[in-house]
Amino acid sequence: MKSIDTLVTRFQLRWPGHLERMSDDKVPKQMFYSKLLMGHQLWGRPTFPFKDNVNKLLQNCIMVIVHSESTASNRSAWTQHIKEGAAACE
Repeated sequence: MKSIDTLVTRFQLRWPGHLERMSDDKVPKQMFYSKLLMGHQLWGRPTFPFKDNVNKLLQNCIMVIVHSESTASNRSAWTQHIKEGAAACE
């Protein structure tokens, strides 16, 4: 049986693959790749954006980040990539 951490990692890594296959005019993709231009930051520890969390997961699971965007464009290859990376994490 797989650990809950492995399952959560797999589910978190599915979303960036979906965003990569999404067209550029969709709001979720624009939000994922955008930066906040106006506003103020709250005191305390800086927030940890989802994009940085995804990169940390990819590094922890020994998945190659350079090829992740090109792999994400192919759904079956991305799913296999996630399964192999999650197995390496466990």
